[in-house]
Amino acid sequence: KLAKTRQKSVDLGYYSPRKNDWVPARIHHESEKYKVALRLKGQEGDHWRDPNQWSLKINVKEGKTLFGMKRFALQAPRTRNYMNEWVFHRLLAHIGLIHLRYQFVSTSINGQPDRIMAIEENFDKRLIENNRRREGPIFRLNAGRYRSGPRGLAATYLTTPVEPYQEKLLSRSTKMQAAFQRAVTQWEGFRLGR
Repeated sequence: KLAKTRQKSVDLGYYSPRKNDWVPARIHHESEKYKVALRLKGQEGDHWRDPNQWSLKINVKEGKTLFGMKRFALQAPRTRNYMNEWVFHRLLAHIGLIHLRYQFVSTSINGQPDRIMAIEENFDKRLIENNRRREGPIFRLNAGRYRSGPRGLAATYLTTPVEPYQEKLLSRSTKMQAAFQRAVTQWEGFRLGR
């Protein structure tokens, strides 16, 4: 199923994830086995164009975590400019800003030879807790969905609307909704130079 999804993405030149793209799998780490669901990751081809190394989005099941994470991505280090991403998150941590857990691991997938992959934490409550912050809304500027315009990606980001990340969680709390609206207002003020 992953191979078919990947080939369709190669043919189209982009990947647009769907709910039914997830497949069950198992991860073996040290002496533990983890049931997971996974799918391809990345809208652009740098994540899945290589026939032997695809980026994957992973959700750990049964209430377990791996490296303290329930949701994370496994990807080739080149998709995040090799060591640059690791250094970036170390610098964020050093100056007290929110940072992702990001590390390199040796992997073997379906018996294929070992490859070094990067694990990148996904945005969720555990990210906030790991950074010793109070829970709040997480939002994104999803410019990839709109593709780069004639003035370039930076201009595209400035015209991209703010989207909540994990909208279901946001919808359960009026306090979180109000905080998200404040974030939208602040972004709009920044975007419009106010």
